[in-house]
Amino acid sequence: AKGVEVTHKAILYSTQARLKYYEDKHCKPTNLLPLTDPAFDATTGMVWWALASGAKLVHIHPSERSNGKMIIEHHLSEHAVSHLIATPQIYMNCLHALMWVDQIKRDAIQNTLKAVILGGEAWPPTLLALHQQYLPRVRLFNEYGPTETTVGCMIHQYNIHQDIIGSVPIGVPVANTRIYCLNEQ
Repeated sequence: AKGVEVTHKAILYSTQARLKYYEDKHCKPTNLLPLTDPAFDATTGMVWWALASGAKLVHIHPSERSNGKMIIEHHLSEHAVSHLIATPQIYMNCLHALMWVDQIKRDAIQNTLKAVILGGEAWPPTLLALHQQYLPRVRLFNEYGPTETTVGCMIHQYNIHQDIIGSVPIGVPVANTRIYCLNEQ
């Protein structure tokens, strides 16, 4: 764990940027399900987002966070989850569980689930294909940013028609943010 001071002002800016970005995309949350550890910096961003947007924050037992079958068969529909937040590997567990779910259940999930927001690690090569196969109507986002920037400072919405399979951009800067890509000099 790294010891990084995150100020109240930084949390406020980060939350406002997230609110604006997803509101502009007509993707406001109603029920958020973070499948990340509460100590993970991205989880705190989602908690503030839920509080600021009036969304319900769905809590599940830690032992169930990586159990794709349990998430798919129970939590998504039981809590009418609109936004799923996970690392790419945990989301892959969910996608693999969808292989065994009938089309009626997948359609029901797609009727409430608006967005899947991933971050924290690189996407496995098969993630995009499985997402398109099982949840094509659900929007897929990549959030990127180190703790020092109060977590998410860049967001990319995956677009099947514009993005190259196997390559997921880290995104564009959120509101009130500038990104500088520097080399070793």
